[in-house]
Amino acid sequence: MSVIVVCPKCSFAATMHRAPVHECSACHEAYPELVRSSSEVALARATASKPALLLLGQFGTLFFGAMATLFLVLAPWDIGSYSIGNEVVSGPEFLRRGGLLFGAVGALFLAIGIGLWRDRAWTRPLMLAYWPLSALLGFVMPDTPTEGAISLAVFAAICGAFAALYLYGKASVRAYYEARTPSARVAPSSGA
Repeated sequence: MSVIVVCPKCSFAATMHRAPVHECSACHEAYPELVRSSSEVALARATASKPALLLLGQFGTLFFGAMATLFLVLAPWDIGSYSIGNEVVSGPEFLRRGGLLFGAVGALFLAIGIGLWRDRAWTRPLMLAYWPLSALLGFVMPDTPTEGAISLAVFAAICGAFAALYLYGKASVRAYYEARTPSARVAPSSGA
């Protein structure tokens, strides 16, 4: 991707393909800080595309979040089949016993999916928040045996550690999020 930068002094439109953006190639006048930084942010965003695993996660979380919402909407009319653990329950019983927790996980997945779709930097900590939440669900869900809750907590801790390594350790993922952090955006100066 390229960015077209118009020089405020001579009005020459220069096409920039990579950072840094320092001066006009026609008159050699230094670009104002706002022009330089906003051009460099745009170039950084273009070169840091969304990694494939995040793209897959975007569609997966959107699908699961939408399906969870659909099941919660249909549950009061007992449309569909519902179970808690190994016990088959009616839709209204599912809502009474686990609907709030199921809805919270569905809302979290919808938020992650929409955030990834819109390239928001806040999705990274939200994705990590899923793992402790899933471990907590094992302890607060009714009729969950203690050994099942403990194994779920261990599984969530291992998956959370791998997720943290991927989201904060992999270079392409770090570059993708660094290009989308609020500190990378340019705020207009308050006067000259």
